[in-house]
Amino acid sequence: MKICSEKRFTIFATSCLRHALSAFVSIIFITLSVTAAETKTESAEEAALAKRNELAMRFYNEKRYEEAEKEWRAYVDDSRRILGAEHRKTLICRCNAALALQCQGKLSEAVKEFREVLAIRQRKLGPEHQDTLSTRRYLYCIMMDQFQLAEAEKEIRDILAIQERTLGPDHPDPLSTRLMMAARLATENKIPESLAMFKALSKDCEEFLGEDDALTKKVAKHYEQLRSCQRWGMGWLLQFFDKSSDRRSHPSSDSSLLVAGRCIAATALGLAVTSGIILWVYQWNKKRLKAVPSPPPEMTLNR
Repeated sequence: MKICSEKRFTIFATSCLRHALSAFVSIIFITLSVTAAETKTESAEEAALAKRNELAMRFYNEKRYEEAEKEWRAYVDDSRRILGAEHRKTLICRCNAALALQCQGKLSEAVKEFREVLAIRQRKLGPEHQDTLSTRRYLYCIMMDQFQLAEAEKEIRDILAIQERTLGPDHPDPLSTRLMMAARLATENKIPESLAMFKALSKDCEEFLGEDDALTKKVAKHYEQLRSCQRWGMGWLLQFFDKSSDRRSHPSSDSSLLVAGRCIAATALGLAVTSGIILWVYQWNKKRLKAVPSPPPEMTLNR
């Protein structure tokens, strides 16, 4: 009787263990299935975000800034839900949307957006993180657009000091910031100072990065373009054209090259128009003289 009871208990315990194990495996399977489904959904949503960002970039490169801003704002709304409001990708696209606002001339809205992103990055990453400094460079470009030259100079010098201390003077980031400073001097019509800075920067880029580096080539191109402007005596045009130029690109010094190119184009156009006017006046006078009868020979004064 005792043996029978023990046998029944063993069978009952084994059955319970089997059911418990089966339930545990089912729970694990369901959990893994849900996790896989969520991962698949998140991957699909992130892929959709990537496509939206590509579309916004295409609009931006085509100078369709209003459409680019709309796409980036939609990206930010979805990214806040999927990744979080303070995720790096969310903040990057907020900066891109602000950049599109800047290109539309909506500087106050752009400044507001950049400053909000800057506050988050300073709190999360610290004041010396490269993403924080990148946001400050965007604000520097807006200061230049608003002709806040004293504030802009202070800002860019502070950024450069942090970059050289944290990254070293041979890093591409501080070298790129020096390029922006040299371009700023050119747009302020400080041509000799700008040329001196370009010359020193070109030498450092060749030494630290090599002659084949993209930044080295860009600096050399800007330097030669500015020297051409000085040789042709067009330095005074830089400041005028910078006021009407579109410098609302990613923080860089491409504006100096654009301005110099516009100076050359404007000078060539001016020479062509002047030559055309002179030719027209010459032809008009020639016709007018033909229309006036010459005096008879006897009336011609002896000389």
